Amino acid sequence: MSRRLAGITLGVLLTVVSQSSLAQTIQYMRFPAGSVQGGTLNLPLTLQLPCYGRVQVTITPVPGVTFFHQTAAENSSPQNAPQFSWGADTDRFNVFANAGTIDYTITFTFLDGPPDASKLLLVVAGLANGTTATVTTSPITSPGTLLGEFHFPPPLPGGSSTTNQAGNVLSSANDGDPVNTGWALYRPQSAALTSVSVQMHQVGGDGLGWTLAYVCDPAQTPAMSLPALMLLGGVLALVALKSRC
Repeated sequence: MSRRLAGITLGVLLTVVSQSSLAQTIQYMRFPAGSVQGGTLNLPLTLQLPCYGRVQVTITPVPGVTFFHQTAAENSSPQNAPQFSWGADTDRFNVFANAGTIDYTITFTFLDGPPDASKLLLVVAGLANGTTATVTTSPITSPGTLLGEFHFPPPLPGGSSTTNQAGNVLSSANDGDPVNTGWALYRPQSAALTSVSVQMHQVGGDGLGWTLAYVCDPAQTPAMSLPALMLLGGVLALVALKSRC
């Protein structure tokens, strides 16, 4: 084997490992069987979050919550964070402010102990210009991170507006659809969380929603560990040097 071939082999192996270690498969909260688009959801409600367990969802005061399946977000990845991907399980809670501005809080309480905060994601979608979503945690932590957003086509300045983050407040940049942001992934700060809440200030005529997600496993699993692949590459390089081809 030539030195050049051994070097190429090592480079390919390391590239594969690097890409697979970045790929992260997301699964979304599972809603009751038989839920239909626009159907009423009576909260409090306890749902299953895949790869974590049970989550109780409460809202106060109750503005009227419905089930919404986000068809346009199925089998997608954020354009600005392609390492995240998901399937067709894009279900979420939905609230429509049809009688003027409303204020309320939706809370996700973790019933099976603290989740791994590094794998936990809050999805906020459909914010109108003027609507704000303030995210808080228990125990209180510093603001989390907006990791990426699936932008509903067409490309800007059409399609959905971009989600802005200012501390722990999410809002619309109003650079596209004035009544809808995209499918945004927000990760809370790492802590032994017991709950995540979203305090809403929702302008009239705005329909929006939320769900939780969890990073379950890599989209690809390398057949060998990184140290093993590095060792293999080293052996190949040594063989090439000795062969003097």
